[in-house]
Amino acid sequence: MGGESYTGAGTGSSTTSPDPGGAPNRENAFLCGATRQRSSSVAFGKVHPEVKAGFESRLADLLPSLLFELVQQCGNSSIQAICSVAARSYAHDRVCLVGDAGAVFPPFTGSGVLRAVANATSLVDALADAPTIDDGLRRWGEAQAQVAAQVMAVAERIERSAVFDMPDLATMPTAAANDWMSAAHPGLVVTLPGV
Repeated sequence: MGGESYTGAGTGSSTTSPDPGGAPNRENAFLCGATRQRSSSVAFGKVHPEVKAGFESRLADLLPSLLFELVQQCGNSSIQAICSVAARSYAHDRVCLVGDAGAVFPPFTGSGVLRAVANATSLVDALADAPTIDDGLRRWGEAQAQVAAQVMAVAERIERSAVFDMPDLATMPTAAANDWMSAAHPGLVVTLPGV
């Protein structure tokens, strides 16, 4: 089955679904129950049966078999679009955006709370070092936009390696799985036992 991806700033697929004739389209992916249209998510248990079947058909080719079996066993599915979005500006007048208010990245980046703390502490430092509050806010906002761009690039790399290019590690020899993990996560010592 063919598919198409709809994304935010990242590369990840957030919707793929068939219409009754089998052609994928974004409009039907977010049907809630039989007819109610949603813009970015469908609640648990409300995914239209044809949409669920379309996702399962696409996932059968994308997921390792154990994960696909888990998806099939879930009778209470939901759909949540996942994307990366960063603000163009982190400070306006004397209002600042921190954490998920300034940038949203997929949950696997684990960046929301950590970014909020880092944003707040760097704001304190920027204001302490600036000749004026407005100058400190401007410099801080520019720095946060640069950090968000770096995090977005890392999020896209993680997404490619851990979601779309993820091999079925359970079917690989241990040495090959370790080689893949080392290549996917440079700088980290990630190995399976027994090698």
